[in-house]
Amino acid sequence: MMNLTTDDADGKIRLDQYLAAHLPELSRSRIQALIKSGDVQINGFAAKPKTPVSRGDSISVNIPEPELAEARPQDIPLDILYEDEDVVVINKESG
Repeated sequence: MMNLTTDDADGKIRLDQYLAAHLPELSRSRIQALIKSGDVQINGFAAKPKTPVSRGDSISVNIPEPELAEARPQDIPLDILYEDEDVVVINKESG
């Protein structure tokens, strides 16, 4: 959980713009996804990307651990022309 407090120079810019400027390691799309999922709060309340920030606002950002992607095999018919321990040759139609 990260906690940020806006200062005098931050007055009246959008929340997503403020976070993009103060958290350069996160992309704008990642920041907007965090806001939309409720992982960003201003003064303890969920906010929208266009919410303006004011001087003295307390912004908390929860960055959840990334979910591990899992590759799952698909049972699809293959036209195998040749196969041994090292090589598989598949006849694939164009397109």
